[in-house]
Amino acid sequence: MSIKDYRRQLEQQVTEEGAQVELEAVPGSPAEALGRQVRDEDPRTAHIEPLARLADPNEAPEVRLVALGLLKLLSFSSPTFPEWRPMFFEALRRALSEPELRAAALEVLTQSRDRFAQEKLLEGLRDPGQALVPPDQALRLLSSDPHADVRDVARSVAAEPPDEETLLQAMKVLAGDPRSVEGFKSMLADSSQSLPVRKMAATALNNLAPEALPAAEDPQLEAVGGNDSESALAKHIGALVRTRREPVPG
Repeated sequence: MSIKDYRRQLEQQVTEEGAQVELEAVPGSPAEALGRQVRDEDPRTAHIEPLARLADPNEAPEVRLVALGLLKLLSFSSPTFPEWRPMFFEALRRALSEPELRAAALEVLTQSRDRFAQEKLLEGLRDPGQALVPPDQALRLLSSDPHADVRDVARSVAAEPPDEETLLQAMKVLAGDPRSVEGFKSMLADSSQSLPVRKMAATALNNLAPEALPAAEDPQLEAVGGNDSESALAKHIGALVRTRREPVPG
């Protein structure tokens, strides 16, 4: 790729990601100047300045956030990314101490299954006083890599969820966990649970233990339809069962 093509591609990426709006919001600002500098830089060295800005705890948070966004784009297009990747990830870990950068840094780190970030999120779920983000956000970030530790914590959260959104996120983490079948069965049978919770439990059971769902023609499904919520649940279960039984076009 020529430098001209590289610059055109980077500018298009920045625009598509929405970062261009931030960079041009205040013409002449340090953030705008950084974006312009990166777009005009040699692709082999374009990372140097934004990496220095991101790693600098004395830099303004808005500039560090723009630097983070630019580095995220460069991680896909820079021919030298393997060389500066460790420095990028170390800067992201340090950025977790800055509330304005935390969410964006965690997104990048957890998508790359960074163990340091995962442990910080798990620690916050075990001890809310150490939490970097609310529990539903922590579970959403951890769901990209639902290994044993994540599932163990998600089961604990699902047993005593602080709110419904957190419960739903815990259920998403556990949707592929065979050890959670009984828990999903209990949630599906519990009429005090909300419709979204029971529908998610049914969907998880359809994947983990389909025999736990009533058959599409089972009278149980008709009996469930006693009110609008139960009727919607019955239709959801029926659709799951019918879809599973339909032959795959061959």
